[in-house]
Amino acid sequence: VAKLNGIYIKDRVLFFQLSCNNLSPIDYDIDFIRFYIRDKRKLKRTAVQELELVPLFLEGITNKVAANTKSAAVFALEKFTIPDDKNFLIQIGERNGGRNIQLRVNNSKLMKAKILQSQ
Repeated sequence: VAKLNGIYIKDRVLFFQLSCNNLSPIDYDIDFIRFYIRDKRKLKRTAVQELELVPLFLEGITNKVAANTKSAAVFALEKFTIPDDKNFLIQIGERNGGRNIQLRVNNSKLMKAKILQSQ
């Protein structure tokens, strides 16, 4: 189970705090974590456009979630907004497995990002 715990902004950088909770007795080996903006599906026969976003940096566990444990990670992306007809997607894929997770974030959640203060 993956969850987006928070969205934060500082200067020109958005930070996404993710947590993964592996409730199974089998380790979850992470193959990839992708961030992209994709059109909301309107019709079956229309082409869907995607724009992949590359993280500026990341902190936390991004390669494996051991059995019956929880891990967290923070990803930093250059700030962006998305139109109403698109979604921001976070996709986590398992290596040699079928447990793939996709989190959908709409623009209203991005607009509620908490401001990080300088210390």
